[in-house]
Amino acid sequence: MSGNMLKPAMSNLSPAQMQEISEAFALFDNDKDNRLSPYEFKVALVALGFELKPMEISELLQSVDLTADDKIAFRDFFSIVKKLIQERDPITEIVQAFKLFDEESSGKISYRTLKKIAK
Repeated sequence: MSGNMLKPAMSNLSPAQMQEISEAFALFDNDKDNRLSPYEFKVALVALGFELKPMEISELLQSVDLTADDKIAFRDFFSIVKKLIQERDPITEIVQAFKLFDEESSGKISYRTLKKIAK
C-alpha cells in the first residue's frame, strides 16, 4: 500500500494498527480499484476482528460518501475502522480472547492448551 494511503493516519493509532488497516483494505480490494464493495467492506471488518450485524454495516456505509458505484474509498474505510478501534472495550477484548483458548468452557486455560498455543 502506498505511503499516501496512510495520510488519514494522523491519529492516535499505533503504526501496527495503521498497517493492519492498510493490509486488510489491500487484501480485500479484490479488483484492486482502491475501493471496497459492501461485501469486501464487511469481510475486511470481520478480518480485523469486528463482528457487526448487517444493520450496523449498512449504517456505517450510509455514514460515508460512497463512490458512484457504491464502493467505499480507503480514506472512509480508515476513518470507520479507526472509530471502531477507539470504541473497543479492552476488558471485552480480553474476555473474548480468553474464551478462544478456554476449550472446555471451564473458566481456565489448561497447561496443554497453553503449550499448544506457544508452539
